[in-house]
Amino acid sequence: ATIAAASIDDRRRVEDCLEKIGYSSKHLLLLINDVLDMSRIESNRVKLNHEPFELYQLLNSFVSVIYPQATIKGLEFTEKTTGFTEHTTYLGDSLRLNQILLNLASNAIKFTPKGGKVSLEVSRLKSRGKKSWLRFVVADTGIGMDEEALAKLYTPFEQADASIAQKYGGTGLGMSITQNLVALMGGYLDV
Repeated sequence: ATIAAASIDDRRRVEDCLEKIGYSSKHLLLLINDVLDMSRIESNRVKLNHEPFELYQLLNSFVSVIYPQATIKGLEFTEKTTGFTEHTTYLGDSLRLNQILLNLASNAIKFTPKGGKVSLEVSRLKSRGKKSWLRFVVADTGIGMDEEALAKLYTPFEQADASIAQKYGGTGLGMSITQNLVALMGGYLDV
């Protein structure tokens, strides 16, 4: 902002500064939201909504965000659903489910080089009692993880190594938050 103010007569310089301010403010907001989510999780203050939502509406909204991100990066994104009948309304927390899917898919996009593939497959599993079980699989052809990185995957503020944050960005909170949200929903996360 200071550089933009000092360069007020140089339109291109001001536009460049404003673009960087916009990017930085979005990054800071994501960081603050991740820290707040982690704080709520650690203090057992996360409350899940138990409201009806339409699965295909949620998936369409999700794809409308992820597909352009994949396309811009030069990736192929596909989506597939299996095992569903005409009834696709479920009770749950659609906002948190969307947060989980966005985090997994954003990571897949972030760590997949141009020309790669990212996919989402959603399957309806056999019901257990009165509960329906859904499986969400996010797959990619990205850089992968070794056993050491996999062991730290869900540890808050951890990344595979110091170069990951520098090269790809991120806070190291996303997967920890995701794992905790999945557990609160009665599910599990597997790699």
